[in-house]
Amino acid sequence: KVATAFLAKQADKWSQGACSPPLPVSELPDTCISPPLEVSLAKSSIAPAVEAFEAYLLDVFGISANFDFLRTEVALNGFEEGMVTTFIAIILVLLSTLFFTMVISYTLIVSGSRGASVLQIFTTFFTGTPPILILVIAAAIANALVVYSTPVSLGVAALALGLMNGSLAGQSVYDTWRPIFSNSNDRGSIRHQLFVSSAKSARQIEAYLVNGAKGTAVASFIGVPEMINVLNDIISFSKNHETTYWFLLLFYLVVVQLAVWLAAAFRAQLEKRVQA
Repeated sequence: KVATAFLAKQADKWSQGACSPPLPVSELPDTCISPPLEVSLAKSSIAPAVEAFEAYLLDVFGISANFDFLRTEVALNGFEEGMVTTFIAIILVLLSTLFFTMVISYTLIVSGSRGASVLQIFTTFFTGTPPILILVIAAAIANALVVYSTPVSLGVAALALGLMNGSLAGQSVYDTWRPIFSNSNDRGSIRHQLFVSSAKSARQIEAYLVNGAKGTAVASFIGVPEMINVLNDIISFSKNHETTYWFLLLFYLVVVQLAVWLAAAFRAQLEKRVQA
């Protein structure tokens, strides 16, 4: 849809009154000529603090940093939206990985060797296929079924990365289950077997959770508007791209470390409960 409000307003102005006669531009009244378009970007609310921080770095440490992408409102909004989307994507991927880990390991324990043979096809596919290709295939399927949007892209990334890492983590849980319960007469309930096997495979599950969190950056390839995806928009507001890239690098280090901490806390809880 083309916005025509401005054109309609101008047409109305030039069709009546002093602007209607065909006069030279120099003789037209000032009311007929629109003022020059204001193209300067509005400053963000934290612009003064950013400028003060830049001056502090230069005076104290001799570092010439330039955080222009935090000075304008439009760039700051893009940064905030990318940051929030990144956190949402990581949480969804972690939950999806845990879900598929439990579902696949439970299926393997119940079905036994027959299910393991079928799952081997999936694990071979996931281990031998680049994550980007898996995401692209999943996005193509989703695009054929529904209207592609930001929530859809987040869901596709969470499902694809969760299934990718969850299938491998579920295989690890099953590999732990086999020597403990497969030949045991006193197995207990399936829930008990799954819990004990998951606790003993906690470090492998932790590794796949962290791997899934790191993989969220690849989701930008299918249109997830996280930090990597908004990078091109952000750096267009910065004179010093190096500062921007270092800032984003630190951001992802913090995000990944947060995922590592969450995965480690989950592992510690599993190990603590099985010991109790």
